[in-house]
Amino acid sequence: LAYGGEDLRRDKKFALLAVSLNGLALQYLVPELKVDKQVVLSAVRSNPHALEHADSRLKRDRETVSQAVLQDGTAIAYALESVRNDDIFMISAIAKQASVLQFAGDRLRNNAEVVLGALKTECQAIRWATDALRNDREFVLRALRVNPRSFEHAPEAMRGDRQLAFTAVRGCGCCLAWASEELRGDRDVVLAAVVSDASAVQLADPALACDRDFLLAAVRRNAEVFRFALNDLLADRAFILAAVRVNGAVLRWVPKELTGDSEVALAAVRSLAEARLPLDDDDATLGAEMAVTAESEPAGPPTCALQFVSDLLAADPAFVLQAAELDPYALAWAHSQLREDPEFVLQVLARSGHALVGAPVNLMQNRAFMLRAVQVDGRALASASDALRRDQEVVLAAVSARGDALVHASDGMRNNRSVVLAAVEIWGPALRYASEALRNDREVVLTAVGAWGLALQHAARPLQRDREVVLG
Repeated sequence: LAYGGEDLRRDKKFALLAVSLNGLALQYLVPELKVDKQVVLSAVRSNPHALEHADSRLKRDRETVSQAVLQDGTAIAYALESVRNDDIFMISAIAKQASVLQFAGDRLRNNAEVVLGALKTECQAIRWATDALRNDREFVLRALRVNPRSFEHAPEAMRGDRQLAFTAVRGCGCCLAWASEELRGDRDVVLAAVVSDASAVQLADPALACDRDFLLAAVRRNAEVFRFALNDLLADRAFILAAVRVNGAVLRWVPKELTGDSEVALAAVRSLAEARLPLDDDDATLGAEMAVTAESEPAGPPTCALQFVSDLLAADPAFVLQAAELDPYALAWAHSQLREDPEFVLQVLARSGHALVGAPVNLMQNRAFMLRAVQVDGRALASASDALRRDQEVVLAAVSARGDALVHASDGMRNNRSVVLAAVEIWGPALRYASEALRNDREVVLTAVGAWGLALQHAARPLQRDREVVLG
């Protein structure tokens, strides 16, 4: 367009087409079109830096400047000083594009709230604050809480401050790169960093990176740290065994040949299982969170170290049974041939004593199999189909094995007197899962209280005032 005829550079229709294709074409248009708001707006939408070539009247036009800034905050540099000195306009612009802050006046760049607002989207915003604000330790601490990555742009003296470094690396482990040399050798600071980013261990002082005790402490917090251990440690069986004992998820990254090592694998299984919240054998809802019914899509079991073992171990019945004793989710990661074997699944159930996580749906829909399963462990009822949880024979077998299985029975079965009596006879607290009518049944309540005196708390109010019942 620079070499085009003046008639083209004066033609508004042509100009609109040209600036829509390349906003910088605005510089070659005649002055009358550089003051045409429609043309200039079209130009800055195409290229925000076209604002530089607009007429000064449009460089102070808030709508035009806003349109340019919306595309690129640095375009505010082309706006007239009167616009840049308008605090209300600038605060609004900074909220849309944090980079506008660098062109604001000292009043805004010294305003902590304005700078913190910019930091929400741009970690460099701390660089654009006034020196007074950047050197204010309390402000820097607030800034790091808003955007930990701003640590990179904090004054160098601040990067040797232990509290500030802790705040930064807790939010973003890679911020360790900008900490002082002394702090990169600080065990606690580095451990805080690897929690959020395992690769931060590579930024630590070399003396720490090869310290076995430190690495084990780091692995305990984040298993992925193991990936970044020195090569000689990655091939050291003793170190690997120690690592999986503190965090079984490490097994995901151990050398392939050691994923078939049963001692290493079982140590990993135990570690991951123990890391979960302890399971209380007296809790009636035990296994409910693991239940997968025949009607529902399985949500997927939590991580179990068995998913990282070699195919050979995953297909070894003896190994899987050992793993199931340690982790109730083990069956879900066993070889499909084992999971589809009803006899093996029952063995696992007997060992783990939990719901049928990982068992094929067709088994859980099979009445004969489920009848045997609930006799092995009543809590297997949690994984039964709705139809089977309404089946009196199945439910009776379940509560006869474990009274707390009543929690998994259908509403109709919780109102079935013979079923509830069988449950409370062996486990008094099961009364809380009985229907309201049966919690008001004197014989049922007496049976429950006889098994466990505190079951009285689940009885209907009238029976709680009955002398014979209270005396048990």
